[in-house]
Amino acid sequence: MKYLLTITLALSSLTIAQDELPGWGVYLGGGLGGVSMDAPDGVTVGSEPQLPFIGVSKGLMLGVPLLVNVGLGKRGFNTEVDMGVKWKTGMSYDYLDIAVGMPFPAGPGFASAGLLFGVPLNSGTMTLDIDGESESSSIDDLEMDPDYGLMLAYSYPVNEKIGVSAGYYLGLADHGDSDVGEMKFNGIFMMVGYTF
Repeated sequence: MKYLLTITLALSSLTIAQDELPGWGVYLGGGLGGVSMDAPDGVTVGSEPQLPFIGVSKGLMLGVPLLVNVGLGKRGFNTEVDMGVKWKTGMSYDYLDIAVGMPFPAGPGFASAGLLFGVPLNSGTMTLDIDGESESSSIDDLEMDPDYGLMLAYSYPVNEKIGVSAGYYLGLADHGDSDVGEMKFNGIFMMVGYTF
C-alpha cells in the first residue's frame, strides 16, 4: 500500500509540475484504420485510410490534468479476395468521438494515455475495387454500435500555438456477429492542432 501511494504521488507531482494546460483548440488529421478479426479463408483483412478527423480540444484540471477532444472520427478497414478476379472493399464509418487523455511530460512534448468513446453517426463510405477499377459510394442508415477503447499518443509542439500528435487506438468494443466472429477496431492516427 505504501508503494502504491508513493507511485501515485510521484505521478501526480509529475503531471502537475508541467506547464499550464492548453486552452481551446482545433485539430485536423487522418489515420489508417483496421480491425482485429478472424478472416474467413481466402479473405485478407487490411488497413484503410480514414480522413478527416476534425474537432475541438480543451485542457481541463479535474484533480488531475486532462485533455479532452470532441469531433468527427472514423473507423474502417478493407478486405481483399482473389477469385481469379481481385476484389478489394474498403469501409469507412463516421463517428462522433469523445476522447479524454491524461498528459505526461516526455522530452519536448508530452505523452498521453486515455479513453475514447465513439457515437456512431450511421453513415460512411464504401469503396469497391475490381481488378483496378474503383468506385466509391456513400452508405447511410447503418446500424453501428458505439465504440470505445484505449488511446496512446505523443504530441510535439512546433511552436506555442501549433502542435503535431501521433498515436494508436485499440478498440475494446466487439462489433462482430455470428458470421464474422469477434471484430474490434484499431488504428493509427496523426493530427495537427492549433491552440487559441
